[in-house]
Amino acid sequence: KKAENELDFVEGIFKNNDYSEALKKYEKVSEEFTSTDCPSLFARLRKRQGDCLSNISELNEVEYENNYKNAIQYYKDALKIYHKDIYPNEYARTQNNLGLVYKKFSKFRDAPENLQQALDCFGNALKYFTIDSFPEVFASISSNFGATYTNLAEIRDKSTNLKEALKHFQNALLVIKVEENPEDYSMIQMNCGGAYLQLSTIV
Repeated sequence: KKAENELDFVEGIFKNNDYSEALKKYEKVSEEFTSTDCPSLFARLRKRQGDCLSNISELNEVEYENNYKNAIQYYKDALKIYHKDIYPNEYARTQNNLGLVYKKFSKFRDAPENLQQALDCFGNALKYFTIDSFPEVFASISSNFGATYTNLAEIRDKSTNLKEALKHFQNALLVIKVEENPEDYSMIQMNCGGAYLQLSTIV
């Protein structure tokens, strides 16, 4: 119970976007129990450690490589406990966040491999976050999918990957409407336009 209370306290720090301070406190809490003592709390802790490092790396790219690698490992640790049949929501959210880290890491290292890993993670997440059950999350992941395919198109299979990107962007637009969310709607429409423009240059 003490560890759970401490995690709840640190959650407030995390939600205030103080990721460095939250990470320090999560590391301190991690000394109090193991995955065997309390699996679900351990998975929750590891996911949040991954979230902290992912956000820190986006704000400050100086230590990006170790931060991204550690974030990936934390998410994988969480997924050892967050089995899709037992914790479907947590499993899918962790898969999505892991996919985002692979996508970010691809800007700096091993782009084809990291982008493919990201696609695999987003695919795993969408098996749970369907348009009927979780429309807003579905739209967000679909947009991530589209952006990742767009990046992969710069490396290989340009036409195929751009068409996949468009498919996912259009899926996102099934949920995101201009009247309700004009900024996200405009961004996805711009991404679609960019993909169509690139496709038009392929002979």
